[in-house]
Amino acid sequence: MVLAYLLGRCGVSTLLLESQKDFDRDFRGDTLHAGVMDIFDAIGLADRLLQLPHHKIRHLAIGPVNLVDFSWLKTKFPYVTMMAQSLFLDHLAGEARAFPATAIEMGANARELLRDEGSQRIRGVRYRQDGQWTDVRCKLVVACDGRGSHLRKEAGLAGRPVTDPLEVLWFRLPREESDGERIRSGALIGGRLPFILLERPDYYQIAAVIKPGSFVRLREEGLSAFHQRIREAAPDLYQRAQQTLDDWKRIAFLHVEGSRLDTWHLPGLLLIGDAAHVMTPVGGVGINYAIWDAVETANVIVPVLKSGAAIQQHHLSEIQRRRQGPTKWMQRLQRIAGRRVLTTIAADESKRIRVPWIAKILPRLPFVRTLLPRLIALGWKRTHCQIQAHFDATVPSSNPSN
Repeated sequence: MVLAYLLGRCGVSTLLLESQKDFDRDFRGDTLHAGVMDIFDAIGLADRLLQLPHHKIRHLAIGPVNLVDFSWLKTKFPYVTMMAQSLFLDHLAGEARAFPATAIEMGANARELLRDEGSQRIRGVRYRQDGQWTDVRCKLVVACDGRGSHLRKEAGLAGRPVTDPLEVLWFRLPREESDGERIRSGALIGGRLPFILLERPDYYQIAAVIKPGSFVRLREEGLSAFHQRIREAAPDLYQRAQQTLDDWKRIAFLHVEGSRLDTWHLPGLLLIGDAAHVMTPVGGVGINYAIWDAVETANVIVPVLKSGAAIQQHHLSEIQRRRQGPTKWMQRLQRIAGRRVLTTIAADESKRIRVPWIAKILPRLPFVRTLLPRLIALGWKRTHCQIQAHFDATVPSSNPSN
């Protein structure tokens, strides 16, 4: 959606195919970090986005210890913007539809790649919408269809694992005004399972990291036992868990394993976001790395298309070169953090998890105190939008009705 917005604003004819009828799905990444908000601010979107319902997270804690303090960031947005992705995408779709060059088709499921006869060059896609099949030909297909990318399989590409598998239980609990600072975003430590809590305007989104292969046993123990594990880590949420989590259907099970393609492109095809590199939930960076991919894609291809030239393989290689390094380093950090969590919960489930001694020391070190929030919020290498000179002044830059 970000890429469609940028291309449309530059007057580049763009068709976005969204397989679902709407954007309202649970447990999507809702964490917009400072590096992304800086980009939106530079192109005039940030103020309008912040008019939507959202919540600001200024600290990430491990138990009572503030591990990450975003106030150290030298940015206009020294916090994580928590915004429902459905609201974010709906708003951005409205902005993009204001550009005559942009078309968005909902419920359009891209199923096949179209190739030139006698060559492997991708020339478009075939998609299904309301029972009808449509072929669309284009100069470039960009696959942004997530960790289970169908177009990646169609292209015959496969990622290789770069992190250990994590299994996570996702659920929501109501947030009350009286909670104040007693319940903060971060890791809830004190029970036998690590819980990661993220604040929303009116609820908490919580992840319980479990030992791989243990979900069946947890279900056999029953919901009451799971409620008790929540009570051990966050007593204030125990009653809410009893009232809200009355069926296992209210708890989503996710198996997550970080992976990365060695090559993100074929002639006429580019993969970005989770389609090219699956990120784990560690740090909540997935949506941000996908957006940075989109921005760098626009940075490279807009000048080419505006000049009337064709997109060549070396252009797609340049996009991968710009984004592969930062992605690789963040996945290494996710692997280290994930192994630490797995080691903790695999050691002895009968013991309560304590705050690691290193987590108490790290925030006191000046270098680390500024480094951690920078890595999480701005990435290993800061990304900037460089195509403002190509923005089409003859079309509206925003949708007043949005």
